[in-house]
Amino acid sequence: MACSGCNMSLCECLEKKNDEEAMDFMIEHGVIKDSTLCGRCEGPLKLVRGSMRFQCGKYIRKGKKAPMKCCFTVSGKKGTFFGNCNLPMLTVFRFVSFLLHLKPPRHTLVKEELRMSDSSVVNWYSCCREVFIYSIQQDSEVIGGEGLTVEIHEAKFGKSKNSSHIIEGHWVLGGIERDTGKCFLVSVAQRDSATLLAVVKEKIRPGTTIISDCWKAYNCLQEEGYVNLTVNHTYNFVDSETCDISDKVEGTWQEVHSSRPKYGVRNGNFVGYLAEYLFKRKYPRQERIHHFFRAAASLYPPQY
Repeated sequence: MACSGCNMSLCECLEKKNDEEAMDFMIEHGVIKDSTLCGRCEGPLKLVRGSMRFQCGKYIRKGKKAPMKCCFTVSGKKGTFFGNCNLPMLTVFRFVSFLLHLKPPRHTLVKEELRMSDSSVVNWYSCCREVFIYSIQQDSEVIGGEGLTVEIHEAKFGKSKNSSHIIEGHWVLGGIERDTGKCFLVSVAQRDSATLLAVVKEKIRPGTTIISDCWKAYNCLQEEGYVNLTVNHTYNFVDSETCDISDKVEGTWQEVHSSRPKYGVRNGNFVGYLAEYLFKRKYPRQERIHHFFRAAASLYPPQY
């Protein structure tokens, strides 16, 4: 069944009234299937929606023996995004809808509106982050090129240690293409020349004009086929050959900070929050529900 009606606002997502409507949406987007073949007799099977199972029950004759009933059965959720889910499908659909449209803090609102436990909310956040990461990795693209300008900047995300100015957290290298707004965010272990250059070469095409700060790790960009213009943020001046001030990446950092939980992020979840930001930046609000569940269907294909 082809998916349809995928441009949905948050209000339209919440208008789905029951599990049947949510299930129709999942079938349309390939998250689950409503038909398959029997694993024993290879006959066609239809999904029994009430039990969410495929059950055969056909009688098979082999040679002169009396017909035997095929007892093949398998869960319609096996291998899918809902593989170990005990929640109603409508609840999960609404959970994802909230996640795709709301910024943190949202935990309490989601928990109370959907009557979920704290642990259930946390677990489903984790599942959704895996989909965000997969989607961004599958659709990763190289930006820049001849005649195009990309601003890059590295920043550390975390919190200050005690009263000192030392920040404990994660280094992130980000870049944004001025003309199109396309961007990347990559978590890096350190900001030395070898690490940052590897990311730049992977994410930005040679010949691109790169605007960076005066961090010494970028001194080698000219040798790698890039045009490098620098901005000194301390004194707020720009390379004398241009009149551009690097501000797009700074604005992006503010958006990323506002999209993360207020009270910090566990180390294992950090990449997931970056992926969530990139996913939401890439897709307009009304298209997010479609692209999310398409990615979920690809990441967790049914295993009947």
